[in-house]
Amino acid sequence: MKERIILVLCLSLLILIGYGVGNSAGSSPDKIMKVDEIKIGMTGYGKTVFQGANIEKFGIEVMGVMKNGVGPKYDMILIKCSHPILEKSGIIAGMSGSPIYVVTDKENEPEGRLIGALAYGWAFCNNNMAGVTPIEMMIADMNRPHEKETSAIDFDDRMAQSDDDSQQYGGMKPLKTPLFVSGVSPQRMNYLAKAMAKHNLFPVQGGSASSELKEMVSSELEPGSAVGVAIVRGDENWTGIGTITYRDGDKVSAFGHPMDSRGEEVVAPLTNAFIYGIMSGLQESFKFGSAVEEVGVLQQDRRSSISGQMYKKAKMLPIKISVENVKTGKKEVFNYEVLNHYNIFPDTIPTLMMNAADSVEVMPFEPAFIEVTTNIKIKDMDPISIKRLYSDTGSGAGCGAINNVFNPIWQNPYMKVSIENVSFEMKVLNENRDLQLINTWTDVKEVVPGEMVKIYCQLKPHLKKTFVKTIDVIIPKDIKPGQAVNIDITGSNDIMPPLPSPTNVAEIINYMKSFYDGGNLVAVMALPEIDLRVRGSDYKNLPKSFLSPLINQWQGPLYGTSGYDTFSRQPTLEKPLELAQNFVLTVEPLDYIISGEGRITLNVVKYKK
Repeated sequence: MKERIILVLCLSLLILIGYGVGNSAGSSPDKIMKVDEIKIGMTGYGKTVFQGANIEKFGIEVMGVMKNGVGPKYDMILIKCSHPILEKSGIIAGMSGSPIYVVTDKENEPEGRLIGALAYGWAFCNNNMAGVTPIEMMIADMNRPHEKETSAIDFDDRMAQSDDDSQQYGGMKPLKTPLFVSGVSPQRMNYLAKAMAKHNLFPVQGGSASSELKEMVSSELEPGSAVGVAIVRGDENWTGIGTITYRDGDKVSAFGHPMDSRGEEVVAPLTNAFIYGIMSGLQESFKFGSAVEEVGVLQQDRRSSISGQMYKKAKMLPIKISVENVKTGKKEVFNYEVLNHYNIFPDTIPTLMMNAADSVEVMPFEPAFIEVTTNIKIKDMDPISIKRLYSDTGSGAGCGAINNVFNPIWQNPYMKVSIENVSFEMKVLNENRDLQLINTWTDVKEVVPGEMVKIYCQLKPHLKKTFVKTIDVIIPKDIKPGQAVNIDITGSNDIMPPLPSPTNVAEIINYMKSFYDGGNLVAVMALPEIDLRVRGSDYKNLPKSFLSPLINQWQGPLYGTSGYDTFSRQPTLEKPLELAQNFVLTVEPLDYIISGEGRITLNVVKYKK
């Protein structure tokens, strides 16, 4: 009995020892060397994954330290790398974050000291020169306290010209992040590449991880391990891949440069990854592989690096896309989880919608008539449903619905909204439903208050004969004779709702829901009277003596006139006043998207001769 107890205690001790070894990656962070200690000629090594999940070493030599090399207080360590693969491919996209060590005391510190992450390079250059982000900057960002709010750099403006312009003057730039993509057809990869370029992401066709890969890749991340940041998962998987630089307990730091410079506004799953191999190219060499499974969460996306925590789960935005080919009746449903961030969301959803259209055999480059109903659930608010009609091609798949619906909500100046889930219902018909408004006219030039006027509209469908559609417009009874009224004829996609400019999120949502769906011919008659709106309330029939000073000072066209745009003149707390014209709308439903416009001018008289 005593021997059995001793045996159990020994086994328990071995298990505890094994557990400690298994977690050593997170328990003993590497010793570091600050940038001021680094000297030209120091040598050492870097760590990364070239194939499979095995971390390999490559040689490095310090070429120098560039003070303020890529920005104020942002030093850059310049190194030269050596390895048979790097001799052929140059610095590889996906190596971002590879930890770089210098060894100055082989006897006492054979592992050397960590100086930073390989993170920067040059295009069209394979001399194995690279820029290293100092490790002290990365640790500072990893340990940076989370703030309640962060203001992020406008990455669209900052990165829009980086690919081309930086190479004209030999500029150093962050290595591109390979975006391993599964579920995207080859013809759509070009669209995705253009959309992701401003996020410094480089789409690479790849499949989802098999069960075999899950057994081959450790769920533990250590310096040199391949690490992924999931952007889309579900029926498609998109994951940006880099390398882990540093680990301290459950905290990890990677990449050595920002992924999208979003501070702590972005929360995304961290994954491990399997690397099939290296694809060598003249302009860009990159790692080729697959994300495997979620192992942690990204919490910081800062100037020097990305960082996060192991063993935690990230909450993503559930997306459902239902699509139907109206002509064939074929239907499909797709479910995804998407990175919940207003900046990258409009660049991911269009590709998902185009892929959905492909699945029901919509011809990708043929004209199409597309109906998109967007359903949004915002936390603590009633569900929103907005329908839009588009004349598009299958290659666009009505993706204009994204910016038109989401941008005003996400980028509103009043409060931060939390979107809980989104679904899109798409009906696609491969048929050109464009309708050109060619001419408009009436049989009369003078009208009396209360009279109905018949307006004739000449319309031209694609590859079909023109036809005439009439709209009946009633002149208001209370309009005063002696005035002229203008009636503008146009498609409803160009008409904004007759509402005050929004002053809160609820009004923004109501404003968007009030838009016509797009398949209508509309007559808009602006009335001569001008009203005053204050903080969303209307004040009608005010004396001209009161309004005159305001009208003389007001910039831009009045609300209700042709081409008006209320969003550019929305009231603020400092300037709550808004001038507005009342107008009459007459809507004629058509199953087409109308382009073009016309105008009818009528004189209002007391009686006709």
